[in-house]
Amino acid sequence: MPWISLIPSLEESFLCRAPCSSEAWWCYFYFSPCGCWNPVDGEVTDMSLALMRETTKRIGGWTLLAGGLTTFLASQYLNSTTGIFLFAIGVLLLLSDPILLLLDRRDSTLEGRWKTLYASWGLILASIVFFILRNQIHGDDDSIAARIRLFLLILFLFSFIGAALLRISAGLEYSSRASLSGQQSRERNAVKASLGVLAALALFSALNYLAAMRNPTLDLSPGYFSYSEESRGIIASLDGKVEVHVFLPVKQAIRDKKASSTMPELYLIAEDIKSMLQQLPNINSSIELEFHNADLADFQSDEFGRVSNGTIIIRALKKGQVEATDRPYVDRRVYVYTRKDMERLERESVRAMLQVSSPPRMVYFPAANGERIALQKGAANPHSLETFRELIRFYNYRLRDLGAGADWPGPIPDDADAVVLAGPTAPYGEEARKALLDYAKSGGRIMILMDPSGQEDFEWLLEELSVPYTYADTLLSHNPRRPGELFIQQFEKHRMTENLNLAGRAAIVYAGRAFFEETKREAKAPDGQTAPGHSPANPQPGQGTDSSNEKPEPAQPEEQNKPEANEQVAEEKPADEKKPDVFQTQVFLYSPFGTTLDKNKNGKQDPGESQGRFPLGIAVENPSRDTRIAIYSDIAWVSEIGLHYEADHRNPILAADTLFWMTESEVAAGLPAEPRQDRSIQITEELKLRNLILGIVVFPLGLSIALGLGLYFYRKNRRFEGKEA
Repeated sequence: MPWISLIPSLEESFLCRAPCSSEAWWCYFYFSPCGCWNPVDGEVTDMSLALMRETTKRIGGWTLLAGGLTTFLASQYLNSTTGIFLFAIGVLLLLSDPILLLLDRRDSTLEGRWKTLYASWGLILASIVFFILRNQIHGDDDSIAARIRLFLLILFLFSFIGAALLRISAGLEYSSRASLSGQQSRERNAVKASLGVLAALALFSALNYLAAMRNPTLDLSPGYFSYSEESRGIIASLDGKVEVHVFLPVKQAIRDKKASSTMPELYLIAEDIKSMLQQLPNINSSIELEFHNADLADFQSDEFGRVSNGTIIIRALKKGQVEATDRPYVDRRVYVYTRKDMERLERESVRAMLQVSSPPRMVYFPAANGERIALQKGAANPHSLETFRELIRFYNYRLRDLGAGADWPGPIPDDADAVVLAGPTAPYGEEARKALLDYAKSGGRIMILMDPSGQEDFEWLLEELSVPYTYADTLLSHNPRRPGELFIQQFEKHRMTENLNLAGRAAIVYAGRAFFEETKREAKAPDGQTAPGHSPANPQPGQGTDSSNEKPEPAQPEEQNKPEANEQVAEEKPADEKKPDVFQTQVFLYSPFGTTLDKNKNGKQDPGESQGRFPLGIAVENPSRDTRIAIYSDIAWVSEIGLHYEADHRNPILAADTLFWMTESEVAAGLPAEPRQDRSIQITEELKLRNLILGIVVFPLGLSIALGLGLYFYRKNRRFEGKEA
């Protein structure tokens, strides 16, 4: 009967023991040569084992290939249930071939093939060793470790591919010899081959579906296009749904080049950004990822607002009680325009996901000393801060005002994540000063926006924290046509200015009505006594101020202490070293080069007026107490007139990043950037000749010789076996 051929040639091993029985439905069965059903207790296991061994002899190479690919890919996702399941399946497929065949070492059908099988299994084992060793070695590009990783990768690929080819060839040879046993055997082999192809198609279709769903990636670079283990742990721990909307250009898309604002370099790195961000749903299944093209306007502008390619919007629904004035989503934006920005992509995306997934943070605005909180809202008063406050709400912050009454002046509330002093015009009293100083010394986060038209200069705070600057109410001019108006396009290296150092010509629009003048102060120790003083001549680490000039105008950049050097010194210190309990100062915002100290306010330099770069923003930190204070010399840049200035500016980004720096968690703050060390390879005449010889002569000739020798020895063995028969 035709369906008997579905079972391999095992009928010679079994005899029909009994006639067909009506009770056969509950027994174990096998097909006999006569085509009837025969219950044979205890022999079904032997039959199943023989069937599996017969199948493995033929398709063992494909199981090794599928098992190896599944195992190596799934090993990168062992932190998920799906990854563990696929890893177990891959290991099972890898082990099935040697285990089943080694059960019967005396199998006559495998005589003369054991060496090939052992070689294949040995190469598989070697590829596993190379894979494990490569994952244990880490190092920067151009280092010895990176070269060892590359060498191990080559060994891994050659050993794995060689093992698969050897085992597949052994299976094909076995099938071809078995096909010579007769017409009936050929029919069975044809059916089994068809079933094997169908099974392979089903297996590869399932693997392709799982790969498309999980989208595994293999990063052959030193981690440039994948998230580090530290970042993966943070992302995997996020609770709740997070949406990631990525705006990237598509080269093939039809677009209006005149209307497009996409930077040319973004087309070159779009696929790199896409491949890296596609890992997010694999790390955490609650992350939803969508790609858009801003040039084609295939997004809802009412939902995302003004957006361009290179923008990554990460958002989540607000948690807890949502106020009536709140938006339903809290989002944060990450910008990537050039290859240099790719260094920040991992750190900024993780920070953004932490920000939107965290509970709302509380920001207090004291409003009893003439702060701009009480000003009339909206466009009726260009000096109000309504847009600034709305921006803060948009980024998952709750706002509370501290008016004159029972709560203020007094201690800062315990639930305060940050305090914003928005342009006080009347000096603070003793009680308010004490409350703010106590809050600052106990790890508080304060954003100070000074108003040059007011009487509060915060000298009491600067002196108590030993900040080597004093407030100078003098006009700064850079453009004779617009005295007192500054367009800042160069920024110091600091967490608050990272997103300002991006490609493009956008700038910070700042009112130069005041600046910070260098001075000498005596540093105060934690116990309140004076310690050896530090000043601009002896700056604290990361201060970034003048080290030689004692005049009001700051020195040029080459005379400044570079933050990069300070960071390098900090990295050399032991990780368990106690953090210093001192307040450190760093200037993170300067006026443009050639700014005039415009005493007569005419917009140009006159005799007796100096030029230079003048400090406009100061960051004060205490690593031991985790205090963070940002002080700006003017408030107009976050007012209605500053945020709605008719120019491409980044005032809202600086305002938001100031709060992010003050309130972000230590986990996010500690994420390092991934610096890229691009290699430039010089193509010499010797290298050209060597590549030409290898590509045109050595490789084709070597491959031809190897194939010819293989075919020669194969035919020689066939003739020898024919003579023996």
